[in-house]
Amino acid sequence: MGQLAGPPSSRVKQSGSTPLTTRGADVDDLLEKTVSNPRYASDLRSLEIGGFAVSALVNAETIIVVVGSSLDAELLDRPVAEMIRDEIDQKGAPDPFRRGVLVSDVEWYRNKRLQQQPAISVGGPVANTLTKEVEETAKPNAKWVTGRLHGAFVSDPKPRVALWGPYAYEGRLSAERFIERPEGLAAFLKLCWK
Repeated sequence: MGQLAGPPSSRVKQSGSTPLTTRGADVDDLLEKTVSNPRYASDLRSLEIGGFAVSALVNAETIIVVVGSSLDAELLDRPVAEMIRDEIDQKGAPDPFRRGVLVSDVEWYRNKRLQQQPAISVGGPVANTLTKEVEETAKPNAKWVTGRLHGAFVSDPKPRVALWGPYAYEGRLSAERFIERPEGLAAFLKLCWK
């Protein structure tokens, strides 16, 4: 399990030409403060009023953030996915539907309505079935590897991106890079929020 977590963030090493830390120890603090659903109370009200229909929370501009359902994915990829969700929520405010909704890959494939949404998949193809699908269907020019950071993008049926690394730590760095770079999250949201 320790191997999956990668090196401690207190160390700064080089992996090829890619530094293993980009935002420093602040990210560790941020990840430990993530909340599974910071909109719990308003989501509960919306679902109760809307008869527990997905449409009470999701419209065409809602981004689904997908993580694997294994123990490793829940412990290590979910906090990273929550960080991405929080960035989406911040950029989409105050619109209640311009937000991220976090689900497991099992729920993604079970719920046909969610599959109609744009999605960001966090975690490697072994841990996350959606990442595997995106990686397998993306065109060669829509896949990237920077050092040990991986990603892939497909535009049909809706924009989808997958972010991962060989270990959870590099997956986290791939997500950080996606958030920070103008061609990452900002460009993805422009495709989704018209």
